Formats: sequence, structure tokens, C-alpha cells
Amino acid sequence: MGTLETLLGRRVYIDTNIFIYAFEGYEPKADFLTQLLSALQQSSFIAITSELTLAEMLDPMSLSWIGLARL
Repeated sequence: MGTLETLLGRRVYIDTNIFIYAFEGYEPKADFLTQLLSALQQSSFIAITSELTLAEMLDPMSLSWIGLARL
């Protein structure tokens, strides 16, 4: 992960690990991820991802780690 300034105004691919780190509050990168998602929400850059990322995030087994799935 780089600095947020390098991403502004660009198209940025966001992989599953970024979402997982953000949801889990991965401490070494928590501040950066908060800034990243805030900048995305403010349309400071365009985020793209893939069907695979969506499938990994929506898979019931994957969701169990954040308490969203009942197994």
C-alpha cells in the first residue's frame, strides 16, 4: 500500500485483502485504510474490483469471520 496522494484522480483496483483489512481493523494499516475508504466515498478516485473479489466477500464461509453469516 502506498500513499493516498498517489491514488487521487486515478482509477484504482481494490482487491479482497483491502476490504478484509478494513473490516477487521488491521492495525498497521488502519489509518491508511480509513483515509482510503473516505477518499473513495468522496469520489477522490475511481475504485474498480472484480467478480472474484465480490464472490470472496459474499461467500457465506468468508462472511463468517465478520459475523454476517450463520453457519
